[in-house]
Amino acid sequence: MQSGLSECRVVIGNASDLELTGMVSTLSGSSTSLRFKVVGMFSDLYGFLSGIQEHRPHVAILDDRLDPEQTPLHMLRQAQAEAAQVEVKVRWMIVGSTYNGRLISALLAEGLDAFLFRGDALSALLVPGIQEILRGRPFLTPRANSDYAEMLRSGRPSSQPLCEELSQEMLEVIRLLINDHDVSEIMRATGMSQEKVYRLRRELREHFNVRTNEGLIAALFRSGIADQIAYS
Repeated sequence: MQSGLSECRVVIGNASDLELTGMVSTLSGSSTSLRFKVVGMFSDLYGFLSGIQEHRPHVAILDDRLDPEQTPLHMLRQAQAEAAQVEVKVRWMIVGSTYNGRLISALLAEGLDAFLFRGDALSALLVPGIQEILRGRPFLTPRANSDYAEMLRSGRPSSQPLCEELSQEMLEVIRLLINDHDVSEIMRATGMSQEKVYRLRRELREHFNVRTNEGLIAALFRSGIADQIAYS
């Protein structure tokens, strides 16, 4: 545990009020010797970034859906920049909707301390996860750890995008994106909700390690996947 720490200040950025309330309840109800104090709760990225400077937390918990137009990697970098401005050491935790090993590898390389897949019983793993990262050890929830370990065992470079790793929904979104369809047109063509189209597009940006939608289109053509899909 971080030396001499009796109270851990926590800032949370989460797009779901229900999940946010649950995290606060879990932390406030913890029976560990370390007291958790949630000093900032935000439902948007701007508030979360401002909260890092204002509250100088020991731990910051970031929802990967906080800004649907940005990747978790990009949001993490922005939060780290805010912390650097006030010279505060923050342990970073991301709560993710997916547990892609490549994404986790990229996030850990960027300085992430913990990745919690939201399908892995967050209420039971949140406090142990914070305790681990305060001891200076990375923490992954079970399914996130399994996929990350499998990616390491495979020896496949995280920069090598493979078509077979993409879901059918992702492939359909790609097919429409490379034909200049916007979000509304993708929704009509696939029957997906706006939230789902945004999520899939964000996951594709993460998969190809790009920040923008323009960068995604370029990566699709560079990798040859756009051609595979166009002629399949």
